[in-house]
Amino acid sequence: MSTVFHNKDPVSESLKLFKWLIAPLSPTSFFKQYWEVKALHIQHNSAYYFSDILTTAKLDSIFRDSDVLARESSPNLRHDDIGKPFMEVTLNAGDMLYFPRGTIHEGRTDPECHSFHITVSVYQHNSFADLLEYALPEALKKASFDNVHFRKGLPLNYLKHTGYVNKNILSEERLNIMAEIQKLFDSLRDYIDIDKAADQLGRRFMYDSMPPVLSKQEIFHTSKYDGDIMKEGKIFNRAEFDMDTEVRLLRYFCVRLVIDEECSKLYYNTENAKMYHGEEEQVLVIEFNLIPTIEMLQSTYPKFTNIKSLVVNNNSNIETIQLVSDLWERGLLITNNSVTTVIGD
Repeated sequence: MSTVFHNKDPVSESLKLFKWLIAPLSPTSFFKQYWEVKALHIQHNSAYYFSDILTTAKLDSIFRDSDVLARESSPNLRHDDIGKPFMEVTLNAGDMLYFPRGTIHEGRTDPECHSFHITVSVYQHNSFADLLEYALPEALKKASFDNVHFRKGLPLNYLKHTGYVNKNILSEERLNIMAEIQKLFDSLRDYIDIDKAADQLGRRFMYDSMPPVLSKQEIFHTSKYDGDIMKEGKIFNRAEFDMDTEVRLLRYFCVRLVIDEECSKLYYNTENAKMYHGEEEQVLVIEFNLIPTIEMLQSTYPKFTNIKSLVVNNNSNIETIQLVSDLWERGLLITNNSVTTVIGD
């Protein structure tokens, strides 16, 4: 399959950008040492060799476009609307091609063979804008409760000085309104809780993501293999933990702890369906006194920790082992060694 890339910039600008990314170790040795073997040396230093070709201002002008790092995938475009291509590559079976978000690409199949390919879009809805979408409404809510200036009434005639039909009329009343809003924005920064917003974004990631892929070795130390089963009314292979059992989180990013005024909830993705949002959000309610245990599991990852070390905040051994069992049953923990199993009723 051949893939053609398009952009709105001239071909020469794209070539300059390509040269800027690839720099010789020295002006004389590059072709001698690298050209013959067709190697690609990605620039890490010595950028001055190309400093006169592409300046920061030129880069800014090239990238100043809404298509760069697009937040949403574009609809299908017509061939006549996408402009002239600046690059064309042929992909064979097993090849992988990466291009930044916002790159317009067009594929076509060789008439002599079929083509099956998968396009994966990554890192969308994971930007600073997405983080602020959670942070700003909460900050405004806190500010309006705490700061009387946010609760002050608008000027009586504000509708005469704002809005589309009034935006070009620089009246004194309009300037005063804009100045007051600027002061409120300056104050709003003090109420932004980035950590709380990040937890909400992490919660969304837990629901959006696929379950972690386990290696063959990991399977034998998780509930996926060591978990209990029921046969003829009896439970077999039920795991029993003692204080010396060593555990760790399966993955650091398989859980997210979210705390509100009423309770603390641990959102996780190990039981997500492979179909997007095919199941409800997976969540485990955690008692407040057990939060330090979750914190320790995350802070010590990827090292194994014995359960004895997870007994913190004056919690009992029974409480800690019960939490470990709950996490184990949901596939969130992996043990350093196989656990002891028993046959239950």
